[in-house]
Amino acid sequence: MRPMTMIHVGACLLALGAGALAAFVRKGELVHIVAGRVYVGATLIYAVSSLFLYPSTGQFTPFHAISIQNVAMVAAGMALPRLLKHRVKIWRIWHLRLMLYSYIALVVTGLRFAMPYGAPGNRVLPGLAFMVLPLCSWFWIERRVVPRWRAPRVLIPVAAP
Repeated sequence: MRPMTMIHVGACLLALGAGALAAFVRKGELVHIVAGRVYVGATLIYAVSSLFLYPSTGQFTPFHAISIQNVAMVAAGMALPRLLKHRVKIWRIWHLRLMLYSYIALVVTGLRFAMPYGAPGNRVLPGLAFMVLPLCSWFWIERRVVPRWRAPRVLIPVAAP
């Protein structure tokens, strides 16, 4: 395996792990922040390294565009809490959307490249996963996750002992 490919694959695997950790731990805590920063760094590394990979066609492909899109989503997702927290009322929801969509793009793209090894000769399954998984994840994020984050947070008073 070539060095740039090893860097790309390593950064993708690191982003998969850090992104999953950031998505499933309590938001705002140190673990979430550190995992999120590792995810952002790994995303930048795999996106930049992907621009130097032309394994099958020797030219710019839609997967290169997805890498550029992921950098834009992650950059916007990081800018919201830092720069626009006081200007955008629902910045948490947009941060959540941008980061989850960038993670889903990583997962779907990875599946698109890994599936042919699991089902050799099957051209339908990878293409189907590349179209169906983003659509299903969009429904999940917009119908389940975002409404829960939009709901007003109710503080439950704790009784004094």
